[in-house]
Amino acid sequence: DIMAAAEQARAALAAAVGGAGYDCVHMRRRDFIADHAQEEVGMGEYAAMAAARLAALSAGGGRSAARPLYLASDVSEQPEARAAFAQHFEHVITLLDVFPPALLDSFGSYQHSQLRGSERASALARDMRFGAVEQLICSAADLFVGNMWSTYTHHVCALREERGVARACKGSDIYGRAIDPKMEYI
Repeated sequence: DIMAAAEQARAALAAAVGGAGYDCVHMRRRDFIADHAQEEVGMGEYAAMAAARLAALSAGGGRSAARPLYLASDVSEQPEARAAFAQHFEHVITLLDVFPPALLDSFGSYQHSQLRGSERASALARDMRFGAVEQLICSAADLFVGNMWSTYTHHVCALREERGVARACKGSDIYGRAIDPKMEYI
């Protein structure tokens, strides 16, 4: 069950950050890079932009690099992604850090516990139920940054509005684009 897995993952995340709260960044790569090559930046630049955007969204722009960051991405388990974000954030947390290990194989379509490295990362990215769990994790973050051209980001914003998060996703586009004010999150 997606909701139960998300609750367990959020509980593990809360324990990992000592109940201090966390921010979330969604970074879509794989097919998005191919489809939007002219707009997308490299992973390192994306991480720097995410840090700047989160600082701008925080009260007074004083977000600390020590504040925990949950990285939701189809490449978050790749070492390059962690390294890029670790340059700007002291504590980077991803799905495999918080997902209940006992549910790993029964939850998805693959035997994830038997996979390693890029093979495991690719399988996690293809298994959409894990993405749904991450959307619920991101919806509970204090601050959220994503790519407003992504339906994944858009759904996180809808969930944040449902939760009653003030300014759920205002100003949270990684590229600083203004979204049509008539656009509703669905």
